[in-house]
Amino acid sequence: MTYDFKDWQSIEATGRSGSDDGIDIRAWEKTRTVTNREEEEESQGEHVVESNQWVIQCKRHKQLGPGQVQKIVSAFKGDESVYGYILAAPVNFSKKSYDVFRDEIRKKGITECYLWGRAELEDFLLMPKFDHILFTFFGISLSTRRRTRDSRAKFKVNNKNKLFRVLGDGRGITSINASLLLRDINDSDYPWQGKYKDFEKRPRWDLVIADDYDPRGLIVHIHKYYAYFDKETDEFDFAQQVEFLNKLPEFRQVRDHETIEQQERLEDYFRHLPRKHQAFYRVEGLLPWEDMLLIDDKGDSIHQCPHIYVDWQNGSALVPRQRLIIQQGKEELLVEDHFTRASVFPKTLPRVKKLKLYKSKEIHLNADTQKLFSERHEIANTLFDIDKKYKSIKARDVVPVADVNVYDEPLYFEITHRYATTVKEYESGCQDPRSRVIIETQVGKVLKDKETIEVLECRRVSKWELES
Repeated sequence: MTYDFKDWQSIEATGRSGSDDGIDIRAWEKTRTVTNREEEEESQGEHVVESNQWVIQCKRHKQLGPGQVQKIVSAFKGDESVYGYILAAPVNFSKKSYDVFRDEIRKKGITECYLWGRAELEDFLLMPKFDHILFTFFGISLSTRRRTRDSRAKFKVNNKNKLFRVLGDGRGITSINASLLLRDINDSDYPWQGKYKDFEKRPRWDLVIADDYDPRGLIVHIHKYYAYFDKETDEFDFAQQVEFLNKLPEFRQVRDHETIEQQERLEDYFRHLPRKHQAFYRVEGLLPWEDMLLIDDKGDSIHQCPHIYVDWQNGSALVPRQRLIIQQGKEELLVEDHFTRASVFPKTLPRVKKLKLYKSKEIHLNADTQKLFSERHEIANTLFDIDKKYKSIKARDVVPVADVNVYDEPLYFEITHRYATTVKEYESGCQDPRSRVIIETQVGKVLKDKETIEVLECRRVSKWELES
């Protein structure tokens, strides 16, 4: 560090001889030079005619108080030829030590002085020009670390920008919804799963759905299941028997008869749950930008979607998280520690019952409600009763709706669930600001908060379902 401190003419390490009078380094600083120039040869010469002498003392003490500093400086046998003085030690000097140091230096008539403690020495070592000293004595190279950080940052930015070009930048859309194949960069047997006996537990490639971007990376969907959730008790359950996340660009998943039947049973069981308990259990993962070792945006003939290579030697490359999606209101909740797993979905699902149409229970609606049911599909899925006119209709009954056609086909409703509640309770649980207007339009009068209503949750049934 001393070499770069001043523009030296010469430096001597005097402390090695043993009789150094307390001086470790003696140096001469250039102060005035003369130059000459040879016009014909265009060469220039330089000669130092004046210089300042500096004395540097280095101490390896663990502590140096004001008294010790005073003793070291006063013991220094300097003369008028000494211009500058430096005392260096790897300790934290107090304010009083600095004051004592300057007072003693002034007594000796020295013009310029410095007291280098731990803080000053560390600042020097962190300067780029002294990186070679750090590496030589401590095996640390800050410039290498800076280059590594720069390279890592560029690597992440390059991956992000490439996915933005391939999948879109995510602006103006709710989700990306694109298929990706994650592949282990250490694998050499793709696409033959049979090469690995533990493939199900430790897959070497996996189809996922890219959903959204995160500042840290890409969020992907790994699994999606039908689920149950009770807000009042914080209980949840999900049916892991059937995976219905469509992972391919086109719906061409190979499903056998048993799998199809299992899915039909599960869907039937799920849609007859109370609507407020219907949810989806989604397993997501965060793929950090820096973990994307290679992005193949073309894919191959088997999986015609982008392939992202990751290192799965230490398990999954994804940072997993579980999320519950509430069906009503599209509310999303992260699965938290205080949520309790309940046993709602049976291990053996009941068979799907054949739909039975009850023409004698035909529903008659007023003109406003008829229009609503024929045009506003997303909210026309519930019947309300205050006069017991629907008392004969039970869950799983299929009933026709009189004088309502949707796409030139009669409207049929299957009652999936029915229950009694008050107007206020239904309105607060529905999370739809139009709920009271819809109820009052359907029953044909203004209702009080505490008035009891029968709620019949429905699903639309197509004519071909009844004929099959």
